[in-house]
Amino acid sequence: MATNDPDTQEEPFGLWTADDVARWAKVSRSWVYGAASAGRIPCIKVGGLLRFDPQAIKTFFLSGTEPGRKVIPLKPTHSR
Repeated sequence: MATNDPDTQEEPFGLWTADDVARWAKVSRSWVYGAASAGRIPCIKVGGLLRFDPQAIKTFFLSGTEPGRKVIPLKPTHSR
């Protein structure tokens, strides 16, 4: 069964919260919010809430950093 626990090996089906990203990346929640609002990490705004695609976050953090690298915002897909 999939969970939203970022510490599990199994990929969750849902989106992560800022707390999930902070726990996985071992950074503070305020760093996550600051990086998201500055466009340094990919995020999705759901209403007034920030949510994060786990695979996009993992790819971003594990790809290393390059000066001047820009984050391309995620575009949510609708399956209606």
